[in-house]
Amino acid sequence: DADADDGANVVPFTRRYGDLGAAVYAALVDREARSATLAATGKDSGFGMVLDPYVNVMRVLRALEYTRAPDLRELTMYDLFGKIGVQVLKSPTVFGFYLPEHTPAGSLENAGLVAPQLEIATPPQLVGFLNGLHSLIDNGMTDCDSGFATNMGNGNCRNARQNADGFLAVIDANSTAALDADALIDRLALLLTGGRLATGATRDVLIAEHAAVLNATDGDRHAAVRHVAKLVVTTADFLATTRNAYTPDTRAPPQPVPSGGRPLKSLIVVFMAGGTDSYNMLVPHTCRAGSNLVSEYTAMRGVAALARSQLAVIDDLSDSQPCTRFGMHTSMPNLRQLYQDGDALWLANIGALVEPMNLTEYKDKLKQRPPSLFSHNVMTRSTVNVHAQRKSAAGILARIAKVLADQTPSYKVSMTSVSGVTRALTGAGREYDIISGSNVRTLKQSKLIDPIEALTAQHSDAPFSDTIAGEIVSSLYSSERLATLIGEAELDAGAFAGESRLGRQLETVAKMIKALSGEDAERALFYTSRGGFDTHNTIELEPIFGDIDMVGKLADELKAQGKWENTVIVGISEFGRTLKSNGQGTDHGWGGQAFIAGGSVNGGRVLGQYPKKLTDDGEVMLTKGRTIPTTPWEALWKGVAQWYGVPDEQLVDVLPNLNKFPKSMLFDKDTLFK
Repeated sequence: DADADDGANVVPFTRRYGDLGAAVYAALVDREARSATLAATGKDSGFGMVLDPYVNVMRVLRALEYTRAPDLRELTMYDLFGKIGVQVLKSPTVFGFYLPEHTPAGSLENAGLVAPQLEIATPPQLVGFLNGLHSLIDNGMTDCDSGFATNMGNGNCRNARQNADGFLAVIDANSTAALDADALIDRLALLLTGGRLATGATRDVLIAEHAAVLNATDGDRHAAVRHVAKLVVTTADFLATTRNAYTPDTRAPPQPVPSGGRPLKSLIVVFMAGGTDSYNMLVPHTCRAGSNLVSEYTAMRGVAALARSQLAVIDDLSDSQPCTRFGMHTSMPNLRQLYQDGDALWLANIGALVEPMNLTEYKDKLKQRPPSLFSHNVMTRSTVNVHAQRKSAAGILARIAKVLADQTPSYKVSMTSVSGVTRALTGAGREYDIISGSNVRTLKQSKLIDPIEALTAQHSDAPFSDTIAGEIVSSLYSSERLATLIGEAELDAGAFAGESRLGRQLETVAKMIKALSGEDAERALFYTSRGGFDTHNTIELEPIFGDIDMVGKLADELKAQGKWENTVIVGISEFGRTLKSNGQGTDHGWGGQAFIAGGSVNGGRVLGQYPKKLTDDGEVMLTKGRTIPTTPWEALWKGVAQWYGVPDEQLVDVLPNLNKFPKSMLFDKDTLFK
């Protein structure tokens, strides 16, 4: 508004758009700014937020007075997106770096709070963040020890501080080094945490570490300053804005689970993010008498239609589809070969449903629809939690893991995402590892791990602080363990990823499977993903479909390991795309095609029900050529869960909507597997 209203008086400003005086005034008189509860040193422990890592980097640079070295370049930081998950003008999608509704399972979710920034608080990015700040404090702005600067050239890291672009003046100042431990901690607490740095155990650890460095370095006070500063930037008081009060409860390190001696089975999700144009993955080719699907496909798709020359023909042995032969996109020869070998099958017109629904029931709203149809974020959630109507439901893989871990004897279960945070593995009281592509980042300064563990040893009554502290310490645990695990694994058939983004993830999965076999693991769940499927503006699908074809290379490696028979790969997307083109590409749809591959899969078939008519008057057709799914995700996951070891009586724990669907719509283990 042109005037700011504090509820009693109207204060006139310039009445011009962008009046900063009005904006500042409005912020100062906001109800939260005037809250007596919050003013009393923030007694509401649920108030506040976890800060964006880029914001935290800027806070360090400003608070500790980053100063450019004489005659050197202005501040330049390289690949912050790869290192910390955020970078100016580098948003990975139109939704930014994290979703506003994101909340991790646990105390935050239980309190009804959201923490968007925690979506990128993964072990690779948290470790990358800490490595960058620790390098900045020690070396100045360089790329040494995984610092934030652009490449300095070979050899310059031997004298990193001499070649740095700039330094943190407060850290290097003699006046800072002259402070005793208490005064130093007070100064850093004021500059970096607004005075929020917790007292008691936190201060005791920092004082002890300051003294230890002085003893180890013959009194090098500058080294002691740098050491304490590196620890302060790992505290929840720096990383979050909440009042951090510790509880008597201590954070226990993860305990190994004994193996029951059962053979390893691996379940791998390949998520095609963005909504894959799966009507160009599986195309009508030769259809039964009376069917016009081939011509209807060509007419409906328009410029998006594939020519016959772009199709690799496959026979459907199910005898249940309107076509006896389909065409797969020619950019997927390896997946086609798996199908031809009987190790892969397609599921037609599958998607998120709450209950069965036909066209009339959809139009008249007689059945419950999944929420926010055709939207990326909500449909992704519905696809990976397979409980569409429940926003907070645990992920499908997490629920499977919980059921198996609760068996007697318990299964030794490993859960890993090679593609960041995912709802598929979140919830149900289970934690999972996160690896960034083909690399496992570890803390460069491993000597800091023990004091960081001491700083995060106690739980906090503030959910934001407690959660980020837990993420820090668990990231250090998992990174060290995974680096050792994967570092010792060599592929039997050799590296296969090349330049493929998904290939690098699948290569890491192959190494994990080999390494876990030596650890007596019994079940391994993996989540991988490949973006780029939101093809509104292109019909050139070869690059993205070709990347999905890397599952065939993974199959070759697992065959060489002797693990293919005990592996299942599930290829899914949040929705299919419209059959009708928008002139340049295709838009968000609903039903689409998915695939399952594995050595035990009873393949060579198309299950579900491919639409019998691809025209506007088709019985499952909505506007723009969107199809209502005739097969729910529950159909796929029922048989997969049974194969994986979930008892029949607990299938409803894994698939809460299972009993809403008739058995004729579902596939059990005997249908999907040999």
